[in-house]
Amino acid sequence: MRHIEVWADVVCAWAYIGKRRLALALEEWDGEPVEVVWRPFRIDPMAPARAEPLEDALRDPVVDTTLQGCAPEATTAENQARVSEIAAAEGLGRTGARRGGLRVTTRTG
Repeated sequence: MRHIEVWADVVCAWAYIGKRRLALALEEWDGEPVEVVWRPFRIDPMAPARAEPLEDALRDPVVDTTLQGCAPEATTAENQARVSEIAAAEGLGRTGARRGGLRVTTRTG
């Protein structure tokens, strides 16, 4: 059996996109069985414990800095649009998850 261990923050859009892509890839996999183990990773220890509207979270300057790291040549708005377009192409919508999801992953992973 193959073993994949994924360390991801459940509130990270890229981690969410990667989770979807991994799930789709495993659906098509016809090799030996694969066990996926999800491990919690807290990207932003300053993130609020309670969910907040995405529009409010996107106004946080820390979000701008983080998005700028994804594609330095793009503006914040372009980066936000890029993430949204890629998520939509994967069949994903916006989420308002926060640390509660990290606790669930810790307890069930």
